Amino acid sequence: MADELTASVQRGDLARALALALKRWDKSRAPALGNLVEALGAQVPGAAPALTSVDVSKTSIRDMETLVAFCADLPPDPRIAGVMTRMLLRPPFTSLGSRGVWTPLLEQLADRHADPRTLHALEPVAADYMRIFGATNMGERMQRGVRGVIEALKERFEIVPADAEAQALLAGMTATPGPAPAVGAGKVGQGSGDELLAIVYEDPDDDAPRLVYADWLLERGDPRGEFIALQFRRHRGEALSPDDDRREHQLLKKHGKAWLGPLHAVTLANDNVFSRGFLERCVFTPRGAATALAVGHPSWATVRELSIYSSGSRDSGEELMAQPVMRRLRLLRYCNGSLLETLLAQPDLVLETLEYSWAQSRRDPGAAARAWPRLLAGEGLQGLRHLILGQETTLDPAGMEALLASPLAKRLNRLSQMTWGHRDALLAMLPRVPAPTEKLEVDLYHRVDQGVRVRRGPDGNMSATEIISGVHWPP
Repeated sequence: MADELTASVQRGDLARALALALKRWDKSRAPALGNLVEALGAQVPGAAPALTSVDVSKTSIRDMETLVAFCADLPPDPRIAGVMTRMLLRPPFTSLGSRGVWTPLLEQLADRHADPRTLHALEPVAADYMRIFGATNMGERMQRGVRGVIEALKERFEIVPADAEAQALLAGMTATPGPAPAVGAGKVGQGSGDELLAIVYEDPDDDAPRLVYADWLLERGDPRGEFIALQFRRHRGEALSPDDDRREHQLLKKHGKAWLGPLHAVTLANDNVFSRGFLERCVFTPRGAATALAVGHPSWATVRELSIYSSGSRDSGEELMAQPVMRRLRLLRYCNGSLLETLLAQPDLVLETLEYSWAQSRRDPGAAARAWPRLLAGEGLQGLRHLILGQETTLDPAGMEALLASPLAKRLNRLSQMTWGHRDALLAMLPRVPAPTEKLEVDLYHRVDQGVRVRRGPDGNMSATEIISGVHWPP
């Protein structure tokens, strides 16, 4: 990332540089890096967090409560910390009714938006903060709160991180300041948008690149920026108004095909689910030449839950799942033996939930016989915690006993399967089988909405059972 940050600044792509600097800030709160973020943010249109864009002295307590609460869900940002610190040094509210502003603000300065520069600014006034806030009951509360922030920051930043690269870049920007890039011009044009999108795909779990990309789109009137912003409001738990809810759906209906690109042709439209502005859950259905265009496309990076519907095809998703862009997939449904072999060959998969449903493969009928023993032996899929066994892979008592004795079972937190006539035999066998771990739960469904949950009993065997109902297969 270091080379990318310097290169982005040198070629004038400040929007990308800002996204990279914010990503680094989440891990290293170096003061020089915080100053660089502020300098870059001042030159990237539409990149400022909402709190930094308001006149604090003219904002009501209620509106400020909303703004501060909003910041609690934003990625760490030194610009937010700067505004909050300045508010403490020149308090816009001092009444008891302003507690809804100050309590969360102090909490965020000590944790989410912790910044060593805040320590430097507040430490000189912490001993007698009531002189700034006022000699009142609220002033006493605030003095204790500010002292608490100081202690938290001292502990966290016992060693203040340094960032030589950020310091050098900041010195260069200060020495030769340039005009803010014009909207739609030069390096902040389409190429910059593609690069911001690439940063989203590079780290799809991080909110910051998505928010920077949304701001960049909004500056240009692109409807996807509005869509991402609406989805982030929902993601943060905000209840959208009926008008906003309709607008979100209208935008997706009108532009969803374009946003999906080649994925549109190989996913089932009614099952596509977007979150934080990007595709998160879908059903992959291979369709000849369209599959070749879609496999390996970078937009798969944001997909966390995938179901594969082969519809009689020999393609069960093997080429798709062999691509590096699928490494962050968390849940996969409808996996057969041939695909399981592909998964076992990917050492860096972080897959947590696997539904192994179809034992046979049109491409390689013998794959299941090879792949299943390897899975039991603990090969591959080191992150797997929940195994779901579908209709064609239901285990009889002997198969269940072999699984519970396998290295795989020691990694699982949950095992789910339909019993399909084996229920009584399984329940008779399980109390004689040692539990592989204390955490494993085995759910044996005998109906789509009811089953039996088996856990480790007092004797160490899988003997504790309870009826589970109100749940549905598949889990």
